[in-house]
Amino acid sequence: MIQIVIADDHKLFRETLGALLQSQGGIEVVALCQDSTEAIETARADNPHLMLLDMKMTPLSGIATATAIAAFSSTKMIGLSMYSSTTYAKRMFKAGAKGYITKNASVHEIVEGIHKVMNGEKYLSQEIKDLMAEEAMQADSDKPVAATLTARELEVVRLISQGYSSRQIAAELGVTFKTIEAHRHNMLQKLQLKNSNELINYLNHHEDYFL
Repeated sequence: MIQIVIADDHKLFRETLGALLQSQGGIEVVALCQDSTEAIETARADNPHLMLLDMKMTPLSGIATATAIAAFSSTKMIGLSMYSSTTYAKRMFKAGAKGYITKNASVHEIVEGIHKVMNGEKYLSQEIKDLMAEEAMQADSDKPVAATLTARELEVVRLISQGYSSRQIAAELGVTFKTIEAHRHNMLQKLQLKNSNELINYLNHHEDYFL
């Protein structure tokens, strides 16, 4: 039996979703939380198998709540949101969640996500997958992407995205400064960019390709 907690500041939503999930075989809704404080306290006290977290709770957001819970609990987490946002999804995953589902999803899709996360997989609702595909297609039409870079160039680009200088990257990778500068030059050519500032801006807008 999968023990689940639903944390959402809308009473009708959490109670309705709780009743629907409770009616599914193999799922037990053990608590309903109205805010992030209750969610964190419940995770600490009960260590449920999985928690569904609303993205827009108070006093902490779903992302901050996930970060707090991940620091002390093995509870798996799925973000629930009314926002179809790839940015929110990525931030939720970075905070420690294993899934992100929009509130447009059916109960069947939510149950599917619960089982996949409990089986050790990550889960994105179809709405977010479709949006990511659209964004990837748009990015492809704008510039060449990471597929054009070598494995070593991808190592360099990840360090650049983390704020490393060429000298720091050279020390980190055990190569010369000139080698890193050559990698920078080659990446600018491949990505059709003019300088390092454009490269950094490009990385900030296409982090899903590199991180």
